[in-house]
Amino acid sequence: ASWLAHSGEGMCAGLRSCCSTIVKIMGFFAIFAVTIFVLFMVNPVRFLTVEREERASDEMGQATEDESGARFSSGRQSYNFEELYSRGLTAYDAEDWNGTVGYMEEAVQSFNALKTNLVGCRMRCKDKSGSQLAEAFDLKINLELVYMDRVFREAVCLQQCKATVLDNAMSVNEQTWIEFQMRKPYDYMQFAYFKSGNVFDAAVAAYTFLLMNPDYEITRSNLEYYRNLNVFADEDVYDRERLPYKDSFAKAMTAYWDEDWSLAVQYLEQALAETYKSYRECCVLCEGVYRFDDFTDFYESLTERYSTALSCKLDCEILLSQYGGDYVERYLPNHYHYLQFAYFNIGEVASASRAAHSFILFYPEDEVMMSNIEYYTSLETLEGTDFAPRKDAVWFHETTSWQRSLLAYARSAFEQEESGDEGSNELNRINVDTSIFTSPPPPVRRTHVEAEEKRTERRGDTGAMSDSGSVESELIDDAHTRLASDPLLNAGSTNKYSQQINDAVQDEGRLDKLLSEFGVTLHMDEAALNGTERAAVDGLVTTEDCLSLQHLASEGIQIGDGYGSTTPHTKHEEFAGMTVITAADMATSGRASPDEALLFVDLAEKARHFTESYFSLEKDSLYFSYTHLVCRSAIETDIVRDDMSHPVHADNCYLTELGDCIKQAPAYTWRDYSTLLYLNDDFDGGEFIFAFANETIQARLKPTCGRMVMFSAGELNLHGVLPITRGRRCALAMWYTLQPEHKEHYFDDSRQKILKAVEKHANTQQL
Repeated sequence: ASWLAHSGEGMCAGLRSCCSTIVKIMGFFAIFAVTIFVLFMVNPVRFLTVEREERASDEMGQATEDESGARFSSGRQSYNFEELYSRGLTAYDAEDWNGTVGYMEEAVQSFNALKTNLVGCRMRCKDKSGSQLAEAFDLKINLELVYMDRVFREAVCLQQCKATVLDNAMSVNEQTWIEFQMRKPYDYMQFAYFKSGNVFDAAVAAYTFLLMNPDYEITRSNLEYYRNLNVFADEDVYDRERLPYKDSFAKAMTAYWDEDWSLAVQYLEQALAETYKSYRECCVLCEGVYRFDDFTDFYESLTERYSTALSCKLDCEILLSQYGGDYVERYLPNHYHYLQFAYFNIGEVASASRAAHSFILFYPEDEVMMSNIEYYTSLETLEGTDFAPRKDAVWFHETTSWQRSLLAYARSAFEQEESGDEGSNELNRINVDTSIFTSPPPPVRRTHVEAEEKRTERRGDTGAMSDSGSVESELIDDAHTRLASDPLLNAGSTNKYSQQINDAVQDEGRLDKLLSEFGVTLHMDEAALNGTERAAVDGLVTTEDCLSLQHLASEGIQIGDGYGSTTPHTKHEEFAGMTVITAADMATSGRASPDEALLFVDLAEKARHFTESYFSLEKDSLYFSYTHLVCRSAIETDIVRDDMSHPVHADNCYLTELGDCIKQAPAYTWRDYSTLLYLNDDFDGGEFIFAFANETIQARLKPTCGRMVMFSAGELNLHGVLPITRGRRCALAMWYTLQPEHKEHYFDDSRQKILKAVEKHANTQQL
C-alpha cells in the first residue's frame, strides 16, 4: 500500500509536469501559426515568392563537391528540361514572350544541373574504380583482364550514381541534347527578352548564343541592333555559360599589369587549378552515347569508339583556350610563364624555377624561358626538386602527348586504310562542350608601352633592380610582348594571320601550269576585277557535276539553314542550305545519293586546293572554316526591287555605316579567304559584285556552272549579291582559315562517313 501511494504521487507529479510541458509547446505553435498568418496577410506575394525560390533551390540544388572532387547538384533531379523546352517553343510560336523567357530559363537551368551531375558521376567513378582482381590474383600477365575489371567496376559505379542523382534524364531526345549543347535556347531567349522590353538580357543571350554559333547572321545583326540602342555598356555584356577559371585569370592579369605580384600569384594559381578541373570535366563529357554505323569486330568497334573520344578530348584544350570567341595561343602554358615572373618578384625563386621548368615542357626551344632557367640554375640556394616541372604540368603534358600519339596511330592504321587515301596527319577535332567560351576581355589598365617604360625606370640604365639587387636583365619577362597581339589582352587587335597579305600568282608560266593542271581558264584577274587578291576562273566542274549538286540540294537543303531565318537578308527571297554534316547524315541514312554527297565534299576540296595554290598559300596551309551548299530563291512579287540579295559586306569584320571594318567577335575574325563555286545560271539577277563601302560597284560577275570567284576575306574585298528576281540560284560557298585551331571540325569525319556509305551502297548494288 505504501509503495502504491508513493507511486501514485509520483505518477501525478509526472503527469502535472508533462501536461505543463505540452501546454507550453501548444502555446509556442499557436504563436508561430499566428505570426505566419500575419506575415502572409501583410505580404502574401513576397511570402509565396520566397517559398518558390526556396523550393526551386531545393529542386535544382547548388553545385557541391564530394570527397573525390566531383561536383553535384544537391538533391535528386527530375531534369524535365526537354518538356520545359517544348513549352518554351510553344510559347514562342504563340508570341507569349514572357512565357518563352520563363520556360527557356528553367530549361537551361535544368540542363546545366543534369550536365553537372553527369560529369560528377563520371569523375567520381573514375576515382573509385580500381581493379580488385589485380589485388587478389597475380594478373600482371593478363593486363586485359585487369583493364576490363576496372571498366566493369566503373560501369557499375556509373549505373548506381545515375540511379541516385540522374533519375530518368538519359532518355532525353538526342536532337534536344544537341540543341542545348549548341546553346539554341539562348537564341529564342534573346528575341523574347527584346520583345519583353529587356534589351540588356537580350544582348547577353544573343552574345552567349553567338559564341557557339558565329555563323548565325540574323542573331549577329540583332546583337548589333541592341548595342546601337545605347541602353547598356558593351563591357557589361557577358557569356552566361562562362566557367570560373576565366574570371580568375582576368583578375590575375589585372594584378599582373598593376605589378601586385602576390595577388597575381594567388589568382594565377586559382585560375590554373580551375582550368585543369574544367579540362577534366570537358574530357568526361566526351564519354557519352555512341552509335555504330555497321557491324564490326569487338576491338575494331572499341578502337573506333575510343578514337572518337580521344579526338573530342584533344579538342578540350583548344576549347578551353577560347576568349571572347577567339583562340588564344599558349593559353594554359602561359600561366606558368606569368607565374615564374610573379613568384620571382615576391622572392619565391624555388616556385619560380618550377614554373619555368613547367613552361619549358610545352615549349622546350623557347629562348626566353631557357635564359630564365639558366639564371635559376646559377643560384646556389636552389636544389634538386627546384629544377623539376610541377606535377600538374607533367600530368597534362603527358596525357595530351599520349592522346595525340594514340589517336594518330589509330587513324593512320584504320581510317586511312579504309579510305585508301594517305591523307594528312593533322588531327581532326570535334566541338563537344558548350560551356568553355568566356565573357568580353577585361580592360587593360596600363598599355604595354607604359608597362615597359615603368619597368625600364625601375631597372635604371644598368638593368639592375633597385629593390632586390639581382640582375633582372638575366631574367627576361616577355609575356607582355608575347601576348600583346592576343585577343585575351587586346580584343581589338588585328589577327596576325589576316595581316599576311599573300601576293597572287604573278609568274605567268606558273599560272599557265596551274590552270592546265586543274583544267580551268582564267575568267577575270585582279586588274579586270578592279582590286587586289581576287580572281575568277571557269571550268572547275562539269555540267554533270553541277546538275548532281543541284539534285542533292533539292533532296536535302534546309530552309533557313545557317541563319535561323528563311529570309535572312531580304524578305523577297528564300534562303536554304546544306552543310557537310547534313550531307553525310543523308548519305548514311539513304535519304540522298552517297555519290552525290561524296561529290559535294570532293569538289569543295578541289576548290580549296586550287584557291590555296592560286594565292601561293601551300606553305601556310589553307583550312576549311565553313562549307555550305546554298540556294537563294526569288519570291514572286509585283514590286520593282531596289534591295540586295546579300548586302555589301566583308567576311571577317563588321562593316559600319561609316565604312569602317571592325574586326572583333562575334564577326568571323578567323576567316582569311573565301570561294564561291556557282552551279547554275537559269535565273534572273543574282550577279556577284565587288564594291566599295558606299555600295559603288567595282566589278560584277554573272554566275554560271563551273565559274568560281575567290578572294581574301578582309576589307580589301567587300562584296555582295544583286537581287534575284526569278528562279533559284545555287552555289557551293566556302570560307577558309590559315589557323588550324579554327578549321571546320566535322569536314574530314563527314567525308569518312560518306565513303562508308558509298562502299555500302556499292556492295548493295552488287548483291
